[in-house]
Amino acid sequence: MATRDGLQSTTLDEAEKIELQEAASAICYPDPESRHCKHLLSELREAGITHYISYGGVEIPGGYRLLGRGWAGNVFLAIWRDTIVAVKALHPRSRRGSMLWEAAAWTVAAWANIAPRIYMATRLFILVQPIYGPQLGDFRPRSCGWARHVLRRLLWKAYRLDKLGIRHGELARPGGQVLIDLASSEPFIIDYDSSTLHQSPGNLTQLVGGLKRLEWVRRCAKIGVENPTLRATLRAYKRSPSLSLFEQILALLSLDSLP
Repeated sequence: MATRDGLQSTTLDEAEKIELQEAASAICYPDPESRHCKHLLSELREAGITHYISYGGVEIPGGYRLLGRGWAGNVFLAIWRDTIVAVKALHPRSRRGSMLWEAAAWTVAAWANIAPRIYMATRLFILVQPIYGPQLGDFRPRSCGWARHVLRRLLWKAYRLDKLGIRHGELARPGGQVLIDLASSEPFIIDYDSSTLHQSPGNLTQLVGGLKRLEWVRRCAKIGVENPTLRATLRAYKRSPSLSLFEQILALLSLDSLP
């Protein structure tokens, strides 16, 4: 996981590294005095986390920065066994009681190179490989060739998730659910807190619909263009996902070949 591109002026090397116990206001925002916070800090310390890193596109009171903040948890960089990792931790007011289901789904997705690598998980947090690049919604490809490469890889990963029987649940709004590793031009699908097991996951069809929201996608691929053949092929794919139908969908989106 990583910061949104363009929202963090401080480089990672310049980012403040704060000892774990002194960073409760950031890690446990919005309630660092809670019993939950004491348990979380204890578990992080036992796991080998030594420092919180104030870095990311989300600023919270006190001048601290996070990679992200959702209804269930805070996401931040930290130092674990002398390695920088991304931590997703339940915050004190989360409606969720455990991260273990998300960790299980994330582990399967990471095995298939759909999600970033996961290092460890407990009931209160998961540690994953940080991705240094923008969210899909903030991605600005330098060319349509680059854009089509990223889209092909992303659609392939949605297909793989379908074959694994995991419904992500949030790909209708993919702008914040996908990170792009700029070094490798590889997209990664993140955040499996809404995921479920399903016989017909529908990730690919949901993603194709959600991609229409992004201007650079509409400009570089035939997504958002009225196409009865594409609509029928997506319906057939949703009933019975197959590699043959996936390849037909790529062709109908003008993503079957790259320059």
